[in-house]
Amino acid sequence: MQLFAAMPYGVNTGRLDLDDPSTEETIDFDEVWSGLLRPAIPADWEAKRADELHQPGLITELFTRWLFEADIVLVDLTFGNPNVFYELGIRQALSERSTVLVAQAGTVLPFDVRNQAVLHYDVSHAPSVREFQERLGLSLAAAAAAPEGSPVHALVPGLRVSRTTRGRAPEEELEDLRAEVERLRAEASVEQGSAEQFRRRLAIRSELTDRLSRIIQGQLDNARTIKEHADDAVYQQVVSSTLNTENAFLLNEAVLLVEQIPDLVGSVEYNTVAYALANTYDVTRAEEYYRRAIEVARTPSERAMAQRSFGTFLFVRGRHDEARAITEAALEQLDASDPMTAQTNGFTLQSWAWNEATMAGDGARARELFARARAELQRIPNPALRAQAVRSLESAQRGGLGPAANVTAAAGRLADWFRTDGPT
Repeated sequence: MQLFAAMPYGVNTGRLDLDDPSTEETIDFDEVWSGLLRPAIPADWEAKRADELHQPGLITELFTRWLFEADIVLVDLTFGNPNVFYELGIRQALSERSTVLVAQAGTVLPFDVRNQAVLHYDVSHAPSVREFQERLGLSLAAAAAAPEGSPVHALVPGLRVSRTTRGRAPEEELEDLRAEVERLRAEASVEQGSAEQFRRRLAIRSELTDRLSRIIQGQLDNARTIKEHADDAVYQQVVSSTLNTENAFLLNEAVLLVEQIPDLVGSVEYNTVAYALANTYDVTRAEEYYRRAIEVARTPSERAMAQRSFGTFLFVRGRHDEARAITEAALEQLDASDPMTAQTNGFTLQSWAWNEATMAGDGARARELFARARAELQRIPNPALRAQAVRSLESAQRGGLGPAANVTAAAGRLADWFRTDGPT
């Protein structure tokens, strides 16, 4: 699988809203690529930016060929870079294959792309990095499963753009293409029954990814509504009720899809469904899906994140000893030589410390865990990411170990809410 990234390079200063000077920010896009985007791309994919294409030939020829032939193109729309939009136009006009769009949080998009799905990251908010990378992983998987994703080709049915290899007749290339299609069809038939059944299963996988992405977006919209309209309880209630109803519908659909293709569902999807079920107070099924997320994890990193999420769920349920055991197990998954170990284990320890302070009411243990978290995060190789992670830790520590009465009361209400399977 080939992925081409169309994005700015180096340190850039620009406006998130081109018409608003107050939205000016400075972003290191090399750090965005190496520390934020690339880790979310499957390790067995060939992923390139234009500056990484070192074969002989004009750079325009190289990136145009990749824009046309890559299975997926990942486009960063931050700052409205003209070159990036030009490359996006080339891609969506020439190829019917999928494009995944991302941008820094707060980016105001031009009218022409507002109807396309865009994933937003936040370079200044370290705790959101892992969630963004999980969402990006889901979107890349969906794009790989449903390769016909160009809005241009969708709006112009029958549009075909092709080119031939120099010196070969179109009929010869077409014959080779037919042979390749038949080979893939035969492989699909051997692995999953008929080729039609295989295509149907991939379609269901794509539908599941779409439902889960919309559930996550709904939860983010709900949180944003609560924050932005703190003084308008009526508005909050109306919007939250609507979003929760929509998410409940999407969640039921997602659960049905999961059960149709269990062998195509990964740890991240199971974990997302579990979290959404917990938010709707279906704690029995939530626990089942948290356990499935751990069982199907394909990598130590996936397993560690699934165990961390399950640990938080158990803390909220008041099952503190079980929560501590599963969170401790999460810390033992990654190899010390893995460059992601410090970040992953640091966030796990931070989450554990917060749960001890707010759910279990054990301030002494929380302080010890916050100290361990700081030591881990200080080992992150990337200086910018390390600084963001430490700032996030300090903020969490101030909140978790703040006024004891307020924290304990809030934690008690939250724990009671889940233990009684709903608000009281």
